[in-house]
Amino acid sequence: AGVTETKPLSVEGQWNPQLTKIVATIGPTSEQLPVMSDLVKAGFRIMRLNFSHATTEEVELRVSNLKKCIGRHGASSMDMPEDLPGSASQMANDLNVRAVLLDTRGPEIRMGKLRDDFSGHETITLQAGNTITLRTSEDWADAGSTETDLFIDYPKLHKVLVPGSKVLLDDGAIILTVTSLEDSKELYGNVTCTVDNAGDLRSRAGVNLPGAETDLPAMSAKDKVDIKYGITKDVDYVAASFVQSADHVREIKQY
Repeated sequence: AGVTETKPLSVEGQWNPQLTKIVATIGPTSEQLPVMSDLVKAGFRIMRLNFSHATTEEVELRVSNLKKCIGRHGASSMDMPEDLPGSASQMANDLNVRAVLLDTRGPEIRMGKLRDDFSGHETITLQAGNTITLRTSEDWADAGSTETDLFIDYPKLHKVLVPGSKVLLDDGAIILTVTSLEDSKELYGNVTCTVDNAGDLRSRAGVNLPGAETDLPAMSAKDKVDIKYGITKDVDYVAASFVQSADHVREIKQY
């Protein structure tokens, strides 16, 4: 059988209705109306707003510009020009289905500040094969993290890990493997790890614990503020980060 050539989609060319919906994260390079209009025409349907970083001003600009975009979403609107008058223009807009997704930052576990990082831009380098101890007591929060001792802001860290567990630092840029832990303590037990791969770490880097069940809440205080704000902007979806259970989903829905 012959192979059918797939032609690339042109913003100005023929458009075929798509079954798969494309979610796009809109940032500073794509939030302006001309670029966003091209994205909508090319098939972008759901705008993801990352509330870990987006400011109120950025969110309002992006939502406003999305509403101004005219796409081609139904068979009857495929060949309609964008400058239609009156009811025809309204029909095209009605067919132009777009949505906004609010992605929460979620409850987080983070490293502490690095020792002597007065500028906020210093880094430390972890070497593969080295041993490092994860500390959770406030004494280490004050002392600051080093190449051999990292403060982690989760007092029950040692209760949710076991030897062999992985700890991901800075979105997985550096991976640690747990070798031993002080599981007899109720709080503030140390966790000893081996560094799997070398890399640089900055202050307050994020920490992920794949497969571990924590008692973190469904929503952080910031998440609650962001969800309330998003409702005033008529968001269509909430992407809840770091959900642990069905109860967390119910709690967010009830909130």
